[in-house]
Amino acid sequence: MKQYMQGKWFERWFFIVATVACLVLSNSISYPGGKRDGQGRFWCDNAGYYVYLPALFLYDFDAKQLPDGIDKRTCGFVIDHKKNKLYDKYTYGEALLLAPFFLVTHLVAQSFDPKPDGFSLFYEKMMTIPAVFYLILGLFFLRRFLVNYLEERTTYLVILFVVAGTNLYHYALHDCLMSHVYSFFLFSLCLYFLKKFLDKDKKPYKLYLLFCLAVALSVLTRPTNLVIISLLAFLDTGSFREAGRRIVFFLHPKYSLPLVAMIFILYLPQMFYWHYVSGSYIHYSYENEVFSNLGRPMMIPIWFSPLNGLFLYNPMVLLFIAGVVLMIVRKIRNGIFIGLLFLFMSYVFASWEAWYFGGAFGSRPFIEFYTILGLPFGYFLQFILSRRNLFIRNVTWLTLFVFCWYNLMFIYHYTCYTGSIWSWDEFVLKLDACHLYKDPRNTYTYINDFENPLQNSQSILTHEAYHSKTLGLKMDTLEKFDGVFSRKLSMLLKHQVTRVHESVWIKPLNPEKTKASFICSITDFSGKCIFYKSLPMDDYIRNPGEWTKIESEFYVPSWADTTGMINFYVWNTSKSKFFIDDMKIKFN
Repeated sequence: MKQYMQGKWFERWFFIVATVACLVLSNSISYPGGKRDGQGRFWCDNAGYYVYLPALFLYDFDAKQLPDGIDKRTCGFVIDHKKNKLYDKYTYGEALLLAPFFLVTHLVAQSFDPKPDGFSLFYEKMMTIPAVFYLILGLFFLRRFLVNYLEERTTYLVILFVVAGTNLYHYALHDCLMSHVYSFFLFSLCLYFLKKFLDKDKKPYKLYLLFCLAVALSVLTRPTNLVIISLLAFLDTGSFREAGRRIVFFLHPKYSLPLVAMIFILYLPQMFYWHYVSGSYIHYSYENEVFSNLGRPMMIPIWFSPLNGLFLYNPMVLLFIAGVVLMIVRKIRNGIFIGLLFLFMSYVFASWEAWYFGGAFGSRPFIEFYTILGLPFGYFLQFILSRRNLFIRNVTWLTLFVFCWYNLMFIYHYTCYTGSIWSWDEFVLKLDACHLYKDPRNTYTYINDFENPLQNSQSILTHEAYHSKTLGLKMDTLEKFDGVFSRKLSMLLKHQVTRVHESVWIKPLNPEKTKASFICSITDFSGKCIFYKSLPMDDYIRNPGEWTKIESEFYVPSWADTTGMINFYVWNTSKSKFFIDDMKIKFN
């Protein structure tokens, strides 16, 4: 097998089969009609990355010509009809990579699509092709990079398990217009050219320019890549002295100027676009979205939270980290470097305002870095394959396949997680829905820490005041009802709910009474209220301006209709101003 895998014919046929398989999978297991949760592929971030193409090639950036209401239907960009401008916060790097495929698609659409407007279902379907193309290219260059360190057979195992066992699969074959699979390809390209460049004694300048191009495209696709991809320059350094020499080497004008020039040239069109929308060539398009958690990074949540935690959704990555530990213990070159890089990546992502990165499957910004993490993973696999102990080898193989099965089952049945940071009952319900765990549901605890906008889409979330984490819910003169929880009694537990414990934290702004109440009601199938309980919040508040916990426990009447709805909400009868946070309702 080792001998066969070393031949180029094996590599060629491996990637041909992989390409066909991915094309089939991307079309057969994608959401029906290219849709998920009622939305198409041109939705939210996907639409923001993509819209540059139809805007440029079909509508000449004339916002009036774009399909009516397309910004409302996609929610990925904004059209200002008064100024006749299209506002897009994303850079155009992904659109540049998609451009050849889009032009061919549009050419075909003019003959076969009755509505070749750039946003029809035909365009959605065809956009799976570039995602597969760049996925396969990314895996190809990743293997070519890894083969400098690992055995041939190990490199194939690494790329197989990286796809089947992580959320790369989801973002390459499902949410394929997100930027991650394209960044994955560019990172693989960076590593490949960088390694070839560093290993040559004469340092061919052509290889370095190709590396610069890959870096520039990566930064253009996701600007934050600049912070981390620059650290790849420390690849293969074994000491601080070597690292220092590497810095001096790349800071030499012969190497630093071409990189800066390449990034500047590729950013010129982006700068013209920024001038078009803002009047300035330098423009921060993300507006209020910043790294607001630099002093309190959400490191543990970004790794382990039910809200898109990296290891919870991608347990395969635990084996990547096991490989890092193995490299450090065995003093294998790059072990400490990759370990520090992983910690630094985690800190950067955990410092972003929306550290959970919206409606994601797992912590999606790590996908690009599976390229460099593939190296310790390969050493881990090589270590296991070299063991003579069959028990250890078989347990490891079983673990690998279980992690792949877990990942694929999750992807097949996945819907966005709408719970709180540490809402474990909500995550268990998700596992149950994905057929990964049979939940007995004898108790259920609903938690709302008001951190996840998907859980509080109609609420006013604010950093102004919060009891825990980073956000709280603001009640003001416009809000009469909020903090709403509503669900059928029969959906909560396997058996009838008998007892409920409810709590919420409140912070009034002034000494006046809030006149607000924490309400529980049960309505029957016709909507008629059959049970009502009110907790006047002012009865609990002692010191305005401080957080106060309001809690109570009550029994649900045995005669309550289980097909009815049980509802909890804060009723701001006088529309006064105050904050609430950390709502918790436990059903027994």
